[in-house]
Amino acid sequence: MKIFFVAILTITINLTAGGLKVKEIDKRIMDHLFNGETELADSLIESQIKITNNKLKYYSIKLPVLFYSRYLSNTPQTRESTLEQIEKYGQLAIAASESMGESVEKNFYLGTCYGYLSRVYGMRQEYWNAFWAAKDCINYLEGVLEDDPDYYDAYMGLAVIEYYTGTRLTGFMGTVAWLTGMSGDRILGMQYFHNVYEKGSLFNTEAHFALATLYRFMEPDPAKAMELMDSFLLKYPKNIFISNNRQRMEVQLVIEQKGIQELIAEKDSLKAKYNLADASVLNTIGYQLVGEEKYDDALSLFKLNIELFPSIANCYDSLAECFMTTGNYVESIKYYKIAIDKLAKDETLNEDGRNTFRERIKEQLKELESLVNS
Repeated sequence: MKIFFVAILTITINLTAGGLKVKEIDKRIMDHLFNGETELADSLIESQIKITNNKLKYYSIKLPVLFYSRYLSNTPQTRESTLEQIEKYGQLAIAASESMGESVEKNFYLGTCYGYLSRVYGMRQEYWNAFWAAKDCINYLEGVLEDDPDYYDAYMGLAVIEYYTGTRLTGFMGTVAWLTGMSGDRILGMQYFHNVYEKGSLFNTEAHFALATLYRFMEPDPAKAMELMDSFLLKYPKNIFISNNRQRMEVQLVIEQKGIQELIAEKDSLKAKYNLADASVLNTIGYQLVGEEKYDDALSLFKLNIELFPSIANCYDSLAECFMTTGNYVESIKYYKIAIDKLAKDETLNEDGRNTFRERIKEQLKELESLVNS
């Protein structure tokens, strides 16, 4: 008899426990996504769409897969085609919800859907559409949390809206947001991200990714960013976005603390020491130095990148552009010409990429040669 009552109590607890119920397949989708295996994530979603009656759920889960694929894999899709796909599946999700009865889960996925639609409209600068989609997102997700405070994943959509409206909206749209009570709160947004990261079930990995990125770029805290990136990469070692940014941070800290000469002195072991698989890490830092008007350091770094990756045309192109920025047109012409020569054997580019690259440099050379000869 005692065992019977314990069993009944356990069943009752499981039926009434709060928070989002996440299936193993849902976790696998998110794991594949954030490990850069976006095709696997998408194929799992499509299989679920075919067999489930709850199409709202998987149309909604498809939205982050589409949104992050451009950052986490070498997808051929353009930015606009990605946004079109997100809008398409967002509308499919809304349509699927119309035949469903009311539930906390339904409102959670609808809120999530409207949150991604607001991102799409915002990225297209369709601000009124973005505003109304964000309003719907807030209404649904706040309603979810009122009904079930343990639905921590609902904070994800709210976090994005609070943080980005609190930090990005300016001018007329900033005034409109303030008048309508949607001016956002940066600190509250960060708190919401942490809520999902620490207690979420479905979007906790997305929140982890977001926080690592925010502490890297928007809330500069190198120690915190590196801590989050390291813990992220332990589980998702194939995430190229976090991996590349982790490498850049490590190299940047060396530059800030010891100077470019420290890297130059280590050039023979630099690739292995910082796991530099391609030229993009130093190239990106070089452009950051240009943006900070640290031209001597930028030139030194671009030259070092050429020594490390002598067959990559883009390395010479970047050095040429830096020389052009400093007004040294003769050196700029020299390195643009070398960049063109390197194109034929540069295996990082396909034929279309080579042609586009070549035509762009030729235009640049015409302009530079006219300046030198004038």
